[in-house]
Amino acid sequence: MFHPMARRGWLLLVADSAAILFAPQLISYGRGGDWNWAYQYFMTHPMTFLSAAVFLTCFYVFDLYDPHKYFKPMATATDVLSSVLLGAFVLAAVSYLDRSFLVARSSFVLSAFVFALVIFCVRMVYDALFKTGFLKTKALVIGTGTLGQAIAQMIQTTPYS
Repeated sequence: MFHPMARRGWLLLVADSAAILFAPQLISYGRGGDWNWAYQYFMTHPMTFLSAAVFLTCFYVFDLYDPHKYFKPMATATDVLSSVLLGAFVLAAVSYLDRSFLVARSSFVLSAFVFALVIFCVRMVYDALFKTGFLKTKALVIGTGTLGQAIAQMIQTTPYS
């Protein structure tokens, strides 16, 4: 079942997309030293766009875009590693079936490691920012009936609301 994403979830989605798209370029630049070649190669390679779709879907399946979730370090590391391993397995299977998706193994493994690390760090920074009340707004509930009390109680008990 798909749920509409909250505005805070979009922040995570954009950060994840940037990590997925730029990790292979960073690894290629580190291995070869030519930024123009890495940019031109990976921005036109079909694996780049497929990996973005696969990994973002895996992160959604592992519930990493819930804006009201506490990102505890060990649980988040487990979720991120599980989703990256599942996505890497899917991409490896696709590249085995269709040779146009082939990428050097060392680049593939290092890219997966780099963006798993970046995605974990993004979740930890996100958690720290919203624990401090960054962008927190006050809510005024009009009404003293049972519905108004239920809404006020839900707002108070929902983390990061």
